[in-house]
Amino acid sequence: MHLWPTYTSQNFRIPESLEDGDNDILDIVGIQSINTFLILTKERVLVYQGKPFAPIFIYTRSKESISQFGYNKKILYNEPLNKISGVNDSDVSVIDLNDSSIFYISTDKNCVLILELRTLHNWSNNMSVYGIAPILNTESIANQIEYIEKVDVASKNQHNSVGKNTKTHTGMKRDSLFYMEINNDKKDNIDDDLFTVFDIKTNGKILQNGFINEKGKDLVQIMKEMFFIRSSFYRPNKKNRRKVNKNSIIDNTNDEAHQEEASNMVDDMPLKRCNIKLKTVLKFDDDILDFQVFTKYNDAQERQEIIYLLYETELSIITLKSDYTLESKHKISGFNNLMMAFNGTDMFVVNYGKQDDCIVINRIDKKNNVIYTKDLFISGLKEKQLRLVGISNFKERYLVLTFDKMILYYDTFLNTIYSEIKLLKTTGILSELQRDQYIKMKTYDRELLTLLKQNGIFQVYTRWGNLQTEMNLSKLFTGNSIKNYTAFAFLDNFLVSGADDGHLQIIDFYKVYESNTFNERANADFSLFDSATNKITSFLDLESKRDFFLPTNSINNIVSDIKYNGSKKFCLINIPNKNIVLLKEFDFIDDGSDYDGWMVFDNMKVLGMDWIGDRYILLDMIDLDNTYNGRSIVCLDINKIVKSKSYKTRVVHLLEMKIWTYNIVNNDEVLYWGCNTYEQMLEFIKETNSDKDVPYSMYKLGEINILLKKSECSVFETIDILVEKETFGVRSFARNKFDLSKLSDVLICYEKNVKWACHKKKGTLLILTGDDELHKVVETASGSVEYEIVFTKVENIIECFNGKLTLVRENEMLIYDLDQLIGDNIDKTKQTILQQSLMNLGFQYPLLIKPSFDEFLSLAVEYFKHDNVINGFRLRSSTNLVLDLILNALSNNNKYSPSEVKEIYSKSENYHFCLEKMITEIIMEKMEHGLAENQFKLSLLLEESLEDKLTIIVNSLRKVDLSQVESMLMFLKYKNIDGLIEEVFKVENVHIRAMLISKLIIVKFNIEGKTDESLLSKCVSLLLNDITTNDSENEIQEDYAVVEEMSVYVEKVNGNMDILVNLINGL
Repeated sequence: MHLWPTYTSQNFRIPESLEDGDNDILDIVGIQSINTFLILTKERVLVYQGKPFAPIFIYTRSKESISQFGYNKKILYNEPLNKISGVNDSDVSVIDLNDSSIFYISTDKNCVLILELRTLHNWSNNMSVYGIAPILNTESIANQIEYIEKVDVASKNQHNSVGKNTKTHTGMKRDSLFYMEINNDKKDNIDDDLFTVFDIKTNGKILQNGFINEKGKDLVQIMKEMFFIRSSFYRPNKKNRRKVNKNSIIDNTNDEAHQEEASNMVDDMPLKRCNIKLKTVLKFDDDILDFQVFTKYNDAQERQEIIYLLYETELSIITLKSDYTLESKHKISGFNNLMMAFNGTDMFVVNYGKQDDCIVINRIDKKNNVIYTKDLFISGLKEKQLRLVGISNFKERYLVLTFDKMILYYDTFLNTIYSEIKLLKTTGILSELQRDQYIKMKTYDRELLTLLKQNGIFQVYTRWGNLQTEMNLSKLFTGNSIKNYTAFAFLDNFLVSGADDGHLQIIDFYKVYESNTFNERANADFSLFDSATNKITSFLDLESKRDFFLPTNSINNIVSDIKYNGSKKFCLINIPNKNIVLLKEFDFIDDGSDYDGWMVFDNMKVLGMDWIGDRYILLDMIDLDNTYNGRSIVCLDINKIVKSKSYKTRVVHLLEMKIWTYNIVNNDEVLYWGCNTYEQMLEFIKETNSDKDVPYSMYKLGEINILLKKSECSVFETIDILVEKETFGVRSFARNKFDLSKLSDVLICYEKNVKWACHKKKGTLLILTGDDELHKVVETASGSVEYEIVFTKVENIIECFNGKLTLVRENEMLIYDLDQLIGDNIDKTKQTILQQSLMNLGFQYPLLIKPSFDEFLSLAVEYFKHDNVINGFRLRSSTNLVLDLILNALSNNNKYSPSEVKEIYSKSENYHFCLEKMITEIIMEKMEHGLAENQFKLSLLLEESLEDKLTIIVNSLRKVDLSQVESMLMFLKYKNIDGLIEEVFKVENVHIRAMLISKLIIVKFNIEGKTDESLLSKCVSLLLNDITTNDSENEIQEDYAVVEEMSVYVEKVNGNMDILVNLINGL
């Protein structure tokens, strides 16, 4: 998960208050489920539609209300998906897609206003009309695409029930996770008309004109919806195809598609009215430090509100009935309370301890009516005056306490501090440093930590504290005015931030997709999607970048997957909110037809997709052929479409590519599925049934791993994909099962979330859990199952290629030997190829690594200037050398011999440079020559050919200080400079010999203080000889350049060039 800005910000001001200038923004809430932002000032709530961004409604409190209840202070939305264990988790199956949105406002007079936001936005039309995917802040729903499928089914059930007799809202028992019922009275009160916006400055020009999605539809509208999907995806004419830049900068500044696509979507993405109604006001005696709200349905399916109120000395839990009258109240005593946090299952209260440097974590277990207390001692808490900015969570396990100088991770399973990360300081002038303090923090999609400072510095940290993105939002404002930022919120992939003068900023972020991480036959790739322009930027390796656009005139597309095959010739794209799968062919032959490489397959309910190698597609689908009423994983052969004569006209159906189907039994729950492609194919001998037939061999190309939760146990099933070695044609699918029910202590961890699994070695599983732990699960000879934790804090697996696993673990980049990792004994010292802190890599975050493992790719945000004025952001890719670090690591662990290292890594174009760098560092850092690691590096040098070895030595000599030349010669086993020169004359290539001698002449002069005329004569002779006999124009030019450099050198040393002239004339 990454967050990078697309281009620039859009800057607005909220509407001016009519009376007393109530423009200071206090708080912002983004409600993704209803496509809405709520912006809070002292007296008002401003409602903005998120996509497209526009003001919809202003709720202004009366003077009487302000006088009686106080000014606004904080706003909070009641997210109905949040379920507290023992409180409202029993009704997890009940969520009404059309429930009103309830939000709360706390005031400076300790009052809480409960308000209802009525709107026709809901999860269903958000996805279909606006292209906004859900962000699931609960682990009760594991898969976003499954969520979309369930919403789609619920929406269809609602439409199918129109005109039929149905039970009332409160009396119906709902069995599915989603329920949809349209209350006509409520709908009519909100939005019963065409919503049209006019511009009075242009004599009534229509700026916005759109029907709401749930209105009664005439025949034209119905037909338009029926053909919307097919007509919205098209192949543009060749003359209209957009051109893209190919360089290291991702630059959208001249993207003509941006305005074009936005204008095309005016009618398809309407603005929707809303209304706010005050339900009740709660008055409390004590100061409210913090509060959280939740939804509960009682036995009669009536909605209730649960409010957690935190005071300095107690926690109060209030339950309100459906009419907002009090049902129950419960108090929990405490002291020095600070904040509350919800981790997805339980509520946590944080307070100062009675001892110095002590913070107390209190877990409120309502299910068992127990409070678990843990004292955490933080060094320097009181002395450094660490200020707690906020508390959030990464899934259920990790509670993240963000202080102004550090991030503290608390493991709620082990009840201990799991990690501490120091926040990087921002430098600046004194006036900036005074405002250089964090004011807000939030987690994004349970994967990233986002922080905003008062001066506009916005930072994005990864799960384990690596600074990924930093940008100064205030630089995008014109003029010299200082903005004091106060709040920010996310909705989908864009950020809204606010300042105390009423300014709003909106920044779009790319959506990031990774694919083919676990294909050992091909390097990984990743793609960026700009949802505002439908532009996809794919980094296929460190050298090549590919830009293209979706073939559509609509921008309300949820893209769930962008997957390339191994050769990068084909790309699969899933758009689940429109049930469309796109297949892009890049190396197609342009025969003059309108075919541009795009194939569109509609009516595809795809939950996930991937590739095996170059040829085979795997789709996790619902009802592909209408013969099996359920979910299935289907294997397709891409060759069948390419060989079809009609594929350019897009008449080929995906069914024509199907070669195998794995049906999911109705009662089974798919917790995880994924696939791996292996570099070395393992041989499987298949005996035939007939004695006359000759046995044949098949090879394992890859595997499909599926974790199923059955009624009786959880089973890990691996399907080996067996192919013919010559043709790579699939001949068979071999199934074997791995019973995990014996691992009762970690089974719940696997059932919640598995990120990756590898069953390369039979009887041995590697499992990367959702808690960022890499487990090795082994089936013993006796039939028992054991596991061990290989790594913790695994943030990201970057690459699995050529038998090597590259990953980011906490604040380090690691490269491990995969085959040894799955071996019988785990010896991390022998498996480690590289273990390096990201700080030593310049805090560059690795995204891709070269197949030769010598460089990695990273992205950085830079400012775009026009006429010396900053007016936007852009991303720049950069490559970072790591081969020298790998060679340094290998010189310490004796994993390979020098000859083996040369065989593995010498193919890299940076190999000789890295040897040169290591030899130079030994001398410059005054390392002990006799150390085993330094002798290993010397052995690497001696493995090189005479020409390469001497080239490396001469280049190294020129980089060290004059006083260190003797030490280097001694380390390299030369008595003096003359011994080195003598060996150089043994080089057969005249040009290389001349180049090396010319460099050594200067080194020798610096040592002896005089020119060696004999050596100079030999060098000039070599150069003239090479000029007259060499066929390479480039090398001849190098010879002339050296003669010119030597003339400058001789003149500088002797005052004239007589020596050189006489030598040339004599020759």
